[in-house]
Amino acid sequence: MTIPLLAIAIGSYLSFERAIETFENSESRRLEELFPLDRLEDSLMKASRLLKDTNDSRNGQSKDNFEILSREIEQTFTQLLRTPSQLAERRSLILGIQREWQETKGKRKQFATDLTPANRASQQRLRSQIDQHLEIAIDDIRRLNKLLTNFQMIDNQNRATEIKQQVRTATILTGTVTVLMGMGSAYFLARSILKPLKRLNVGVAQFGEGELSHRIHLETGDELEQLATTINWMAENLEKNQQALTELATMDVLTGVFNRREFNRRLTIEIERSRREGHSVSLLMVDIDYFKKINDTYGHQSGDDALRHVSALIKAEVRPGDLPARYGGEEFAVILPYADSNDAFVVAERLRNLIAAQDIAIQDGQTIKATASLGCSTFPADAETEEALMTEADAALYRAKRGGRNRVCIAQQDISVTTDMAVGRSLPSLDRSGTQKSGLPNN
Repeated sequence: MTIPLLAIAIGSYLSFERAIETFENSESRRLEELFPLDRLEDSLMKASRLLKDTNDSRNGQSKDNFEILSREIEQTFTQLLRTPSQLAERRSLILGIQREWQETKGKRKQFATDLTPANRASQQRLRSQIDQHLEIAIDDIRRLNKLLTNFQMIDNQNRATEIKQQVRTATILTGTVTVLMGMGSAYFLARSILKPLKRLNVGVAQFGEGELSHRIHLETGDELEQLATTINWMAENLEKNQQALTELATMDVLTGVFNRREFNRRLTIEIERSRREGHSVSLLMVDIDYFKKINDTYGHQSGDDALRHVSALIKAEVRPGDLPARYGGEEFAVILPYADSNDAFVVAERLRNLIAAQDIAIQDGQTIKATASLGCSTFPADAETEEALMTEADAALYRAKRGGRNRVCIAQQDISVTTDMAVGRSLPSLDRSGTQKSGLPNN
């Protein structure tokens, strides 16, 4: 009786070992595909910011920065094209993204040779084409990222189903053996073999349905307990990898807050909840003042330090239910559920004061000062749709920047507050009309 049961248990154990190794290899390949894509998206967004500078071709440092970034992007394309993938559409999408990038570089070169007042119309057309190519490339990266994530989830589901079938087969074989061994062994087998296998079958079925947090508890002291431990270990690894994939798809790698894609999804959810429950939702837009000056003066690494510093302040200051995100470049957004315009103004003013008061540690032990401009809007008081809410907050933000920076503006109101602090020196002081008196140029 022991020999056939032991053979079945060992065969099942070896099958699970092979399945686990397959899972690990699959997860490693998928992460190798996703991380370069995330880096490529970040590089293209940086390129977009560099290309928005109308004096890019006259600025030697900006030109050098673009050339360095261009080489990094080409290297990332090479790495992506060399990495094999089971997703059929992956290579064609990457080649399409690469074509959009080549078109961007070509248009930029043409734009750089055409910087004369007489060619203003041609410059505007070229700038629009550059923006369009970059936007298509970034959208295709996000589409490919989503396809890879969905493909991985489907692949994991299929593999879990295969393991489920293996356990069912082992259960059937074991049941046949117990019947053949006679009625005298039936009670013993039911307690020592069939019941643990039933738990294994139920547990693996739950894994196949996506409940990776479930654990199989066996205390038989034999190979079946080892098998249950192995399955639990596999489920734990799958759960961790799924969490890593979810975080990669929703979080901004540099700052540790939600990315733009997840921000849009969460804002839609909060607006719909607000409509159902009849409460307010406010939106803050936060823009670091003179961020280009930080990059130009101290380098892009210091600019990244500033972004991480400000994102950490925002995460520490907002309420547990609030949703901070990186909106793009040096701009952040914070969704404030159950907050009206007065609540939003209080949070925004507190953030503005905190950012202005804190020193930012950068490279070589240096510290700098920075300020931020903030815009607030509230649903449904200021806007009746998600798009209108973002437009109102963005307009308030730019009203704050035009008014002298380091201040808070609320949508459709003339409320603003300012403090004279800036990066490494004082900001220009303003009179009551918002006119600049002296200090740094308003760029």
